[in-house]
Amino acid sequence: MISNQLSVNEIALICPLVVTFTWSFPLIFSPASQDNSKHWLGFFLLNMFVFFLATSSFYFASYRVFIFLDPFFMFSLLAIFPFLYFFIYSIINPESGCRYKHILHSFPSLLFLAGATIVYALILDDETKYYYVNQYLMGEGELTPKISLIETINMLSKVVFIMQAIVYFILIRKMMVEYKEKISSYHSNLERLNIKWAKLFYLVYGTAVCIGIPALIGGHKTISQNGAFTAITMFSLAFVFYIIAWIGYIQQTNQEHFNHDIELKDSDVEEPQELKNRLIRFFENNKPFLNPDLKIHDIYMELNTNRTYLSRLINNEFNTNFCMFVNKYRIVEAKKKFSIAESNKYKTEEIGRLVGFNSYQSFVKAFRLFENSTPSKYRKEREE
Repeated sequence: MISNQLSVNEIALICPLVVTFTWSFPLIFSPASQDNSKHWLGFFLLNMFVFFLATSSFYFASYRVFIFLDPFFMFSLLAIFPFLYFFIYSIINPESGCRYKHILHSFPSLLFLAGATIVYALILDDETKYYYVNQYLMGEGELTPKISLIETINMLSKVVFIMQAIVYFILIRKMMVEYKEKISSYHSNLERLNIKWAKLFYLVYGTAVCIGIPALIGGHKTISQNGAFTAITMFSLAFVFYIIAWIGYIQQTNQEHFNHDIELKDSDVEEPQELKNRLIRFFENNKPFLNPDLKIHDIYMELNTNRTYLSRLINNEFNTNFCMFVNKYRIVEAKKKFSIAESNKYKTEEIGRLVGFNSYQSFVKAFRLFENSTPSKYRKEREE
C-alpha cells in the first residue's frame, strides 16, 4: 500500500510535467504571423518538460530509463537560460529573428549532451550503470574510476548552470533596460509595449534559481529520500513555470520598425534651435499629444525631419525622451482642464483620457512624476 507521503510526492513530481507540457505545444504551434516570441516560450517550456521528465525518471522508472534520459537532463539544464534569453529577445526584437551568433548560446548544452552520451554508451557497461543508479546515487556505493567520468560531467554541468544564472541575468536585464529606452524614444504611451512583468520576471527568475540550485546540489538522492523537500520544490516550480507561461502568453510584442528614417541631405538639416522652435509651436498650436497613439514618426513626418535627428534634439535640448516630452504636455493640459469650471462634468479618469493617456494608471504615474501628487489630490486641493 502506498503511503500518503509517497502519494504527495508523486503528485508533486507530476505537476511541473503537466504544466510545462500542456503549455508548450499550443505555444509552439501558434501562428507565426501573430507572435514569434510565443514559439520561443513554447520551446522553453518543452525544454523544461524534458528537464522535469528526466528528474522524475529517477523516482518513477527503472535505471535504464534514467540512463537514457540523464544526458538530456544535462542538455535541458544548460538550455534553460538560453531559451529564456531567446524568448525575451524575440519580444524586444520581433523583426530580427534568431541570428547565427545565437547558436553559440546552445554550445554548452550540446557539449554536455554529447559528453554524457559518449560516456554512457561507450565507457560504462550495464553492470556499472546499474551500480551507479541503484547504489552510488543513493549514497550507498563508492566512487569508481568509470563512474568518476560521468560524475565529473554532472558536477561541471551544475557549475556551468550557476555561472549561466549570473551571466544571463545580467544579459536579460541589460536587454530590458535598452528596450525601455528604445520604445520611450518612439512611443508616447508605453502600456501596451512595456514588459509589464519585468519586476515579476525578476521575482520568478530568482525563485526558480533559489529553489533549483539547492535541488541540484542535493542531487538525485534528495528526490528519493527527502519527501518534504521534493514536494515543496516541485509544487513551487510548477507554480513558477505556470506564471512564466501565463505572463509570457499575454505579453504583446512591438511590431514597429524603429529604423525607417527619412533620408536627409546635409543641406536639409536645420539648426537645432530652429527645429526646437518649430517643435514647440507645433505642440502648442496643434496639440498632437491629445492623440493617445502618438508616435515620434507622426511628429518627424509633420516637421519634415527624421527620427534620429528629432530624438537627439529632444534628448539634448529638453533632457528627456520622446515619451516624457509628450507626457509633460499632457499633464499641463490636464492641469488646465482641472482649473476651468466646465471640468466638473468630467471625472478625473475621463480628463486623463481627454489629454491623451490610454489608462488612468498611466495618467496617475505621469502626474505623480511631474507634480509629485496624484491627479485626484491635485484637483481636490484646487477646488478647496
